Amino acid sequence: MAIVLIKQNDDLLFRQLKALEEAFLKEGGMRERMTRMRLEARRNGGGWSKTGDAHLK
Repeated sequence: MAIVLIKQNDDLLFRQLKALEEAFLKEGGMRERMTRMRLEARRNGGGWSKTGDAHLK
């Protein structure tokens, strides 16, 4: 019984790793996503939102 559970766990972890790999290749890593969001905010003339700056006051 324990071997079956270990095998199921192994399969689930393998699927999760494959999904993470595909997401990384498609969307990039954390730094790339942060840079993309920052550039998009600059392009839209936004910068930080009023609620985003609330903790600085």
